[in-house]
Amino acid sequence: MTIDTTPAASPVDSRLSVWLSYAVLLAGFGAGVASAYIVISTYSPLPHWDEWALFDHLATGRGWSWAWLWAQHNEHRILVPKIFFLLDVQFFRGTQAFLLASIFLVQLLQAGLLSYSLWVLGGMRGSAWRTGTGLIAYCILCPTQQENLIWGFQLQFVVPAAMATLAILSLLLLYRTAVEQKPAGSSLLLLISIAAATAATWSLANGMLLWPLLLLTALFLRMSRSTWLVLALFGATNIGLYLFHHHQPSPQSRVAPSLHAMGDLLQYVAVYFGSTWVRHSSGWIAVVAGAAGICISLFIVARVVLQRGTKSPLMVQLSALILLCLATAAITASGRSHLGLEQATASRYQTFALLFWCSLGLALLLDASRSPTQWYILSTVLLALMLGFATQVRMPLIDAQWHQLRLRLVSLALLTGVHDHLSLGEQAYPDPQVVLRAAEYMKEKRLSIFAGELYSQLGQPLDAVYRLRPASECSGYLSSSQVLPAEGGRGLRMTGYAWDTELKRPARAVVAAVEGRISGFGSTLAIPMSFPTTSQRTDPARFGWIAFVRDVHPAGSIELYALVGKNNLDVCPFAQASF
Repeated sequence: MTIDTTPAASPVDSRLSVWLSYAVLLAGFGAGVASAYIVISTYSPLPHWDEWALFDHLATGRGWSWAWLWAQHNEHRILVPKIFFLLDVQFFRGTQAFLLASIFLVQLLQAGLLSYSLWVLGGMRGSAWRTGTGLIAYCILCPTQQENLIWGFQLQFVVPAAMATLAILSLLLLYRTAVEQKPAGSSLLLLISIAAATAATWSLANGMLLWPLLLLTALFLRMSRSTWLVLALFGATNIGLYLFHHHQPSPQSRVAPSLHAMGDLLQYVAVYFGSTWVRHSSGWIAVVAGAAGICISLFIVARVVLQRGTKSPLMVQLSALILLCLATAAITASGRSHLGLEQATASRYQTFALLFWCSLGLALLLDASRSPTQWYILSTVLLALMLGFATQVRMPLIDAQWHQLRLRLVSLALLTGVHDHLSLGEQAYPDPQVVLRAAEYMKEKRLSIFAGELYSQLGQPLDAVYRLRPASECSGYLSSSQVLPAEGGRGLRMTGYAWDTELKRPARAVVAAVEGRISGFGSTLAIPMSFPTTSQRTDPARFGWIAFVRDVHPAGSIELYALVGKNNLDVCPFAQASF
């Protein structure tokens, strides 16, 4: 069998193709910028959901161990994400910054690897390479996967996708060195492929799928016996260790053999991919779009497998990635379909769904590069789709801002030590005691939100931290208060409404003071994307605030101040309450 290393045809002589390719590349760059903006603008140092269990492990004094790194988390073994978590705690005060930056860098790495594949494996140059790279950037860095962009724990989703790309690319480069009889570096390429597959395995359960895929690729390309034997050995070792003492977290995660269950699984897989086109929808459009993509992709894979003679290494890589994404969707359906079709539309699944569509799009581009007419049509359609979906970028931004708001309210309750079990249980983690134990540990070690400026302000004189502005610059009122247990005494959960006269929008934050000292904080219930639609006569129930106050004593009084203006240090008094 021979491998095709000739450059792909490209209509580089056409000015139209050049402009189209740069436009697609710019659209891809725009997707990356939009995702970076979402990450930065909605940043929160607070852990979320599964991360509380990791902090609780440290809080109970057990520390880290090899047994803990290897231990099962739901149906996964997340050794790699746990190592990143420990690095974030040890060197970055558990502020999530390292985890979020790692997620974005891993996705940039994957985009770079795929772009490199176009150049080296596909021989793409000029307009063809720019168009393909633009598509890669648009898909891999797309904001629709915002759950994986703004939640540090979701490193477990982006690492397997990137490591799969690296493992398959390294294996194909290894094959090319054998075909060209250039053995230099072959051992290193095999080592990289094995290391990448190992990292994928110990990040998410679907990483195990990579081993049989690599082995089948090696056999398909008729690589040396030593290569596929080494892959088989390391694959069996990794999968064996992964499955040793592995248990299903719930009976529902097993696949039912009935025909009706199989139909549900197939529909789930179709929505898994189709929801990329229709956001958060499990309706018939998502099903049809997903089913169409699956059928086209299987046709492409079958054509690559059945092709005789010269093989395109890029098409082999894209086929392998498509199969990985299909298998990932299938095993996800086997464990999650009982939760309903709507669950298949979760934005965290878009990392693999987008990789699927990216691989399919690249395969179509490679095929169309042989005909200028087909190339123009496909590039134009691609650009139109990119621009069309770009108009919807506000949707993932809105979702991310609501997520940030929920975390902010939990943060304020924890910072002030007010035990609002309802908020903790609904927004942080199912067991509020886990959150409280972990928060106590974080406070002791000055981690996460307790490493920030807001925590240091508690107990300080108000006028030593903020500048007082006249009462005429804001307005508002207190509508309710609820006494709750708090660290060292009683606390309050307060609600109300506050208006920033200067900016003509709801006040973004509230500061509470007892006897002139800062004793609590509050946050608006409005997200920034909703500010343009507000006015002073807007329903307060939609744009009010919630505050948590500590050190509440009988017969005491609380002064409430709104954060006003563009400066984060200007406050305006708007209400007072006696208790």
